[in-house]
Amino acid sequence: SIFKVAGSIGAGIRTAVAGVLGTEDTSNLPRTEQGITGKALFGLLAMSVVLSGIVYWMMTHRADYTIGITVLMFVLAFFFVAVASYIVGLVGSSNSPVSGMTICAVLITAGLLLALGYTGTAGIIATLGVAGVVCCAACTAGDICQDLKIGHIVGATPRRLQIGEIFGTMIPALIVAPVLVLLHKGYGIGMQVKEGVQPLPAPQGAMFEKLVGGLMNAGQGLPWDLVGWGALVGVIAILIDKMILEPKGGKFRLHPMPLAVGMYLPWTVTFPILFGGLIYKLVERRCDKRGLDEERRKPVIQRGLLFASGLVAGEAILGILIAILHARDVSLPLLSGWADVGGGKAIELVSLAAFFGVMGMLVAKSFAAPRDTA
Repeated sequence: SIFKVAGSIGAGIRTAVAGVLGTEDTSNLPRTEQGITGKALFGLLAMSVVLSGIVYWMMTHRADYTIGITVLMFVLAFFFVAVASYIVGLVGSSNSPVSGMTICAVLITAGLLLALGYTGTAGIIATLGVAGVVCCAACTAGDICQDLKIGHIVGATPRRLQIGEIFGTMIPALIVAPVLVLLHKGYGIGMQVKEGVQPLPAPQGAMFEKLVGGLMNAGQGLPWDLVGWGALVGVIAILIDKMILEPKGGKFRLHPMPLAVGMYLPWTVTFPILFGGLIYKLVERRCDKRGLDEERRKPVIQRGLLFASGLVAGEAILGILIAILHARDVSLPLLSGWADVGGGKAIELVSLAAFFGVMGMLVAKSFAAPRDTA
């Protein structure tokens, strides 16, 4: 992916340098191609790097670590942001392999630190610090690219969009951290902090913990045989996909990244995704049976997507509200009583019935639009 976007990266660097040096005349550009100046971009970039360096100093309290990982963070973030932006243009932001890029950042950072003789707790903190920034940069790049693409389609001014994106990135950064602290106090993230409260699963965090901890302790504790088998499975998947499936031109492909993500994510996470995909396929088949053309099919899909998006947002908001109650040790008698009925089986059955009921509502809401417009 980096090689595919090399030309765009080079053109972007040349444009930015020309803007900083003041050798580029942008006065004659149309409104829809006028972005923030190269000097402003360079200033924001320099400020971000300096602030990241300060954070790394606060984490490690070592000048050599701080300088090294700040430079490494900048280089990795630069290239992975380019890759994330390219992939988002192909498959959308929700399918961007951020986990894979973060794993690459972890391996590269840990490998370089090990080669330089940095190990132990400081090495673990430095590695996770770089991986965290790279992960956030790749995620943010995907969302911003989607926003700029939509702005380009509707004829918006890039400069105003970019200013809005800057504030849209800074403000959530001040909100996300307190919310994560609240969730950890209320539930526990990847570890139990309250008796009787199920912690939130953090499979990716657990994977990074084992990976970085094993690498920084001379590879001790890492099941290298499983790592080797996983690499072999990945190579075989790529060969099957490129040599057999891709030439056939069918819809089914065997990409190693979704395969790997599906293997380490818990079943409680992957099952709703699978079920949602099946419902999407069911809706498509019902559209085919009803003979809906592309124009009449769009409202069906869009209505279902909007309903599903509302479910995701509602679940997130309700989870935060419940976390506030847990953090303040506020118990709800009704829910506590339900949890004890039948050894906890009653609440599971009610939840399962609610899940299938919501899925039925999703299908019904999807087909409400064609009936209304018929």
